[in-house]
This record gives sequence, C-alpha cells and structure tokens, in this order.
Amino acid sequence: ALLAACSGSDDETSENGSTSSLVTQPQDTSNDAMRGGTLRTQLTSDPSTFDVHLFLIGAQGFVWGVGSLLFTLEPGHLESPSLRVKGDIAESFELSPDRLTLTAKIHPQARWSPSSPFLAPHVPPSVFDRKIDSEDVMASWDRFLQLGPGALEVANSKNANAPVTSVSTPDAETVTFKLSQPDSTLLPTMAVSNVGYFYLIPKEGRNDGIPFNRVMIGSGPFVIQEYTPSAGFVFQRNPNLELRDPQKRPYLDRVEAPFISDPAQ
Repeated sequence: ALLAACSGSDDETSENGSTSSLVTQPQDTSNDAMRGGTLRTQLTSDPSTFDVHLFLIGAQGFVWGVGSLLFTLEPGHLESPSLRVKGDIAESFELSPDRLTLTAKIHPQARWSPSSPFLAPHVPPSVFDRKIDSEDVMASWDRFLQLGPGALEVANSKNANAPVTSVSTPDAETVTFKLSQPDSTLLPTMAVSNVGYFYLIPKEGRNDGIPFNRVMIGSGPFVIQEYTPSAGFVFQRNPNLELRDPQKRPYLDRVEAPFISDPAQ
C-alpha cells in the first residue's frame, strides 16, 4: 500500500524507468559475514524433554540448531518459499525412474558432534566425532516409527495412505526407501525440522543406551554446552558441520539463551 501511494504502482520501477528508493534489491552478503562472536537471544521455558522424536513444544526452540536430518529444506533468500529439498546428512539422493525407490548416500564427512560438559555424562564416548553411518539412520527410523507423530505422514505401516513401505541399508553409506506409490510430498515431509519428525539418533541409543529424555546430540550447527534448569542454555559452535558445509557455517561461535517467559521482560 505504501509503494502504491508513493508511485502509483507496486512495481519496482516507475513509468519513467527510475527505481524507487523504497525498494531494496535482495543481495547475498554471506561471503562478507564476520565469523565469531556470541548471539544473545532467549527461550521461553525449560524443555519437558530433550527427545527429538516426541512432539513437545519446549524443545522446538533449539532442536533445529542441534539435531540432524537426512534431508533439509534449501534456505531461501528474501523470496517465496520454494520447498526445494537438499541433503543434510545425505550428500546426495535420487528417485528411481518409476518413483518407487528413494536412495540416499550419506555424506562421508557427516559426523556426530564433539563432546561437551552437557553431553559427556549421558552419551557413550564412542559417539563423539564418530562418522554417521546407515546403522544410525536405521536405528533412527525404527525409533521414529515407534514414537514420532510425523511417522503417520510417511510410514505405510502407520498409515495406509503413507508411501514408505520399507527401509534398507545396502551398505554403510547407503539408505534405500521403498514406496507403495509415487509421492511428491515425501521429501519435503522428511525434511520437516519440527520435533517429532525424522531426526537422527546415534545407534548407541538403541534399547535406552542413551537417555534421550535428558540429552540431545546431533550434527547440526551447535552443541549444547551448558543447560541450567530454570536459567537457560549455552550453545557452542559444532566444528564438525563445516566438514560437509561449503560455506563453513555456522558463523557464530556461541549462543546464549536464558529463559524469559514474560514478553514485557
């Protein structure tokens, strides 16, 4: 409305060819980013659980920055969402010509995060910095089917209208999904970053080997460094992400997030 009032049109260029000073052209300035530093933000409350497969809102504020997905949505840049899917832990993926088989190859540099004071008491030392393999994906899928509400959207065993009938691991780097019918929503759904969807867990977590209600480990941009109940979190940069990220993100070294529930405060 403001643009229309000023120029008589919502177009970027007026009739005489001049560009309105009210319109900013999108530019990608990522290469100019200054690395390092601390972001001070806030969360509203303690999480009731750290379990990535349980849909509980308290963990939603930070799971995206810690957890790992096989696929993720490609970031947009000041444009309408396009729902383009790219690999997260997967380096590449392809659908068969009949669209009934999805094959994903795990990135050779995908690794679980390093240890931290928060993680060390709860996670076996063998997990830290270990390469993620197809056994991790299989353990994650089995647990996702058991607990994740998002499984209703993708797993045929949970919903007769969902497409995935089986998952197999031909080798340590390959995961294969068999589908009952072609489904254009499968990849975007598997890339959903909400808790309760297809986040990956270490295979050491099978049979309660890791207390996921008390700890969250992934291969995302950050590692939980400290958690103080009723006070807040400190997240530290995960150096293992840059091994598979061409832009060597994240740019931040640290995020401090106290719990502030009062909007006025």
